[in-house]
Amino acid sequence: DSHLHLVPIGAVGKIYIGGIGVSRGYITQPNLNAEKFFDNPFTGQGKLYYTGDLGRWLPTGQVDCLGRIDNQIKIRGFRVELDEIDSNILHYPQIRACVTVLQKNNSSDDILVSYIVPEFIGPFQVPGNMVSGIPVIISDDMCLGGDFVGLGSKIKEHLKQVLPRYSVPSIFILLTHLPMNSNQKVDKSALPWHQEVLITKKLGPDGLVTGDNGTATDEPNLIANYSPTQASLCKIWQQVLGEDSVIPLHSNFFNLGGHSILATRMTIQVQNIFGASIPHNLVFRQPTIYGMALEIDHTLDLNFDNHPTTYSMDFDDLVHQLPPLLKDHSDNWLTIFPDEAWPGDAPVFFLTGATGFLGTFILATLLSHYPSATVHCLVRAQSSKQAFERIKTSCMGRLVWQSNQQVRAIVGDLAQPHLGIAEAEWVSLTRVVDVIIHNGALVHWMYPYEKFRGPNVLGTLAALELATTHHIKSLHYISTLSVFTKDNLTQSILDTGIPESDDLERSRFNISAGYDQSKWVADKLIQEAHIRGYPCTIIRPGFIVGASESGVVNTDDFLWRLVKGSIQLGKAPIMDCTVNMCPVDYVAEILVRIVSEPKALTTGTFHVNAPAPFSYNDVFDQLRVYGFTLEIIDYPIWCKHLKAAAQKPDDNALYSLLMFVLDNLPEMMNFPTIN
Repeated sequence: DSHLHLVPIGAVGKIYIGGIGVSRGYITQPNLNAEKFFDNPFTGQGKLYYTGDLGRWLPTGQVDCLGRIDNQIKIRGFRVELDEIDSNILHYPQIRACVTVLQKNNSSDDILVSYIVPEFIGPFQVPGNMVSGIPVIISDDMCLGGDFVGLGSKIKEHLKQVLPRYSVPSIFILLTHLPMNSNQKVDKSALPWHQEVLITKKLGPDGLVTGDNGTATDEPNLIANYSPTQASLCKIWQQVLGEDSVIPLHSNFFNLGGHSILATRMTIQVQNIFGASIPHNLVFRQPTIYGMALEIDHTLDLNFDNHPTTYSMDFDDLVHQLPPLLKDHSDNWLTIFPDEAWPGDAPVFFLTGATGFLGTFILATLLSHYPSATVHCLVRAQSSKQAFERIKTSCMGRLVWQSNQQVRAIVGDLAQPHLGIAEAEWVSLTRVVDVIIHNGALVHWMYPYEKFRGPNVLGTLAALELATTHHIKSLHYISTLSVFTKDNLTQSILDTGIPESDDLERSRFNISAGYDQSKWVADKLIQEAHIRGYPCTIIRPGFIVGASESGVVNTDDFLWRLVKGSIQLGKAPIMDCTVNMCPVDYVAEILVRIVSEPKALTTGTFHVNAPAPFSYNDVFDQLRVYGFTLEIIDYPIWCKHLKAAAQKPDDNALYSLLMFVLDNLPEMMNFPTIN
């Protein structure tokens, strides 16, 4: 690591090598020697050579080289591989060359900027008026204006399909060529700084800088047409995004360089100015000034709420798309097709969400229990090769990769019809698959229900379609305990806990988070399919934490963001509520045992609990035991400190979740007892 300490297996570190063979080329170059060679701290003899590469030890003893360190950067706490961004941009049509760099906006926030050289394959639109007999000089700069309108949005949507959101550049700048140095490598220092470009070029609503010249005289007329709310929002956006020019009403906040941290800062300013309780996910639901202004005006006049019944109404519509009754009110699938209850020792599984934290452990546990099984894994990627590499990389990073020829990568998308699977492959899967484990979902703290509807709800309907086409297959759905709320609980349930048989009707109207709403709808659809006689189970795990044996953990989930953010702040909130921590390998083992037991299909629903839940206060106390300086303070006071810190450019692990954690967090995390 940066302190020359060895990192554990699976952790990323800098690669150093020793031996006399590495010194060729450094003779008579003392400055380079001092930069590249270090005294070996492990043997006390000789030198180590700094390669400039990042890598990690694999459990096999091999070293996995991950690329040059100067092309790997950190942005908002996430490690980003710039070469991977460029490689995916180059796969898009009409792109000749590109390079992505890390820059800062006027608010000193890090943003990713991609410089793109498109293919010029004319004929080009000629700007201005053409007069017969007068020659027109057509330059490449002119061509950048009209012929590539919308290219930024198209590339951004392309990247969202193959990269994490934090790896998608905020701004795309079109150039006629990339500056090169004497070694014919891109001279990044010669690239125009994006703010300089924005002064002389117009930033379109899709985040694409074109060759259209803007004029300052347009701006007073533009802002004069804005309503008072729109004008106030425009000023807030300008400050948060580091923009000097007037922002058009229909420009998308996230296409202009916004991200969740900036959205949080913007929301805080909106609340300060308008004095209203603006929903924390408003900008995700309405990412334009026009849309935000409408809802803010509505909030001030009509006490606008978050449409809490939309999701339940959607369920009432979607339930009619389920297949008809397999057997009238059957609750025992084993009496219908007893010979098909379990396909034997070499089953064919279909698994979604295989690259996620839980998904990698499900895959490893399946292969451990069934060495002869075939597992088809749905992965969002450009090709089956890329999909397989995503599976392999995800499993290796969690120390559970098994070199198994029976893993099949299926390119698809949860939000698309037939899960985005090619038609011929879909037909084949309907015939060969025995068991479906539907673990995949879009996860985000801020998005509204509409954003989750495609992948989380319609994706579940598509999984049910796969389960009921050609022959009946068992389907096991991974849900969440967040489908429950504390409202309308009887004293008996408060005493004993919510049973697995609960029909979720008590939470039909009072779930506020879009993700939880989407899981409620999907959960109810599976419940209804089970009532109609289809072989389904629902598994609702507690809060999934690190593996009990290896210690591998998802450091980006809510719990560890709360821990990291509190450590950075030096203060933690008093939270007496308990957290139902379930180790990820424990959850995967239980799930596979449920899948392996045909009689589980008659039960239908399973809650996965930790043997002994402990409180958030226990977690914070343990941090202090391990030497972290942490002041434990009342939650409202902690909120004030965190809110003040959010206005500074310094990074904090909680900034992307700020509006969530400031919204009465102890009460929201105080889940009802589960039986």
